[in-house]
Amino acid sequence: MNEQDQTVLLSRLVPQPQKVVFFDGPEYHITNNCPIRIIGPKTNEILKFSKLYWDIVPKIMDGGKNPESMAPEAYSIKITEKEIILSYSDVSGARNALKTLRQLAEVERGRETFSFYLLPQAEIKDSPAMPFRSIHLCWFPEIEIGQIEKDIRLAAYYKLNYVILEFWGTFPFQSHPELCWEKYTVNADEIRRLIILSNTLGITLIPQFNILGHASGASIGNGKHVVLNTHPHMQPLFEPDGWTWCLSNPATRKFLLDAVSELHDFFGNPPYFHIGFDEAFNIRSCAACRKRSLHDLFKEHLLFFHDFFTKRNTRIIMWHDMLLNHHDKRWDNDIIHDRAPINLEPLLTELPKDIIIADWQYKYQKINDKEPAWESARFFKKLGFDVLLTAWNNEEGTLSMGRMGAKENFMGMIASTWNQFSGISFCRIYSAAAQSSWHGNWHKIGNADDWQMCNFHVRQMDWDMNVTEYSKIGTAKKMALN
Repeated sequence: MNEQDQTVLLSRLVPQPQKVVFFDGPEYHITNNCPIRIIGPKTNEILKFSKLYWDIVPKIMDGGKNPESMAPEAYSIKITEKEIILSYSDVSGARNALKTLRQLAEVERGRETFSFYLLPQAEIKDSPAMPFRSIHLCWFPEIEIGQIEKDIRLAAYYKLNYVILEFWGTFPFQSHPELCWEKYTVNADEIRRLIILSNTLGITLIPQFNILGHASGASIGNGKHVVLNTHPHMQPLFEPDGWTWCLSNPATRKFLLDAVSELHDFFGNPPYFHIGFDEAFNIRSCAACRKRSLHDLFKEHLLFFHDFFTKRNTRIIMWHDMLLNHHDKRWDNDIIHDRAPINLEPLLTELPKDIIIADWQYKYQKINDKEPAWESARFFKKLGFDVLLTAWNNEEGTLSMGRMGAKENFMGMIASTWNQFSGISFCRIYSAAAQSSWHGNWHKIGNADDWQMCNFHVRQMDWDMNVTEYSKIGTAKKMALN
């Protein structure tokens, strides 16, 4: 097969597998009773996803035990004219193989309507570069549940294995309804449905609740406050501007404990919980907090919730930016938001090393024509913390982090979407996140970064969800200019 043909086929795969070789010859036909030989543990996933992806029932044949020692989630595929041979290490590997096959398949041509799918002859070997691969989704009042479901499905399709779900006044808290925007809370049964769906797709949902900064439950630019706009009598729980929780008030800790306990229970006690802890710009600004040292307030607050979740066999994830001194020249090229002039960096030697640091860096700035060193992430890793490299909408930065993360054995990556739920930026966030966290050494080829391929994959998610209403199709509710 010539280079141009291979480039076209590779451009369909997100993330691109570690090793792919295509061959000339007649295509394999995906039809009812088509043969699929299995080398690995028996699973119903082959039948389930064959029905979902292609509406067929294949003929499953036992190929024996896998002679290779395959990593978790790894798989290999051999496609000939006559059969597909799937080798995998576990159920996740089987799912990943089928996702690759679906992206590679195309319909038979020469007629007006669909008849069956075709696959080129190929050999594929694949395994993830990092164990923790995630997308961070904000559930704003403006976001409908169908959009969240579609984003979770796309995350699974792109071989991510975690979705961090941050509710912005939309979770239906029973312990403290004050944390919910009236008329914008999500139905609890619908969230439970998403939890079950995510598990079937190979996604673990991780809830996030901010227990330091971002206490308003709304973006910093819109002036809304989920609690104080309608419950001004609850001002003692917050610093005077309302952006940060008041750490010196014991009622604050009780209030937050109720909230995170309920959220963690609701999600079935997942192994991780994201506590936020970023951008607490006006921490220790009230009269009571100013009488305490920030070091002590911060440490006591963090360790209290760390110990609470440890008893639940859960590790906390926290953003990095409050832990480093932005006056330190070492971090000139990194994003830091400490409480000047207080330096919390000495606190790092006193924190348990099972806290996971999510180091978010949203820019890409070459130094002497070299890639960024991402020094803060390396710093936390050297101290013994597991680090999740976190990117946003800078594609080059995301891919750069992925190369470093794969080479230096980082725990994984988080791709943050924030307010970008549609358009080209959304597609590139997803594509770059998948490519970089799954295949750290990936380099752009052809049109593999083309958002139109992502749009096609989103369309496949619409098919899976039986979405036909114009306002719910794709990623945008309104007409875009680009």
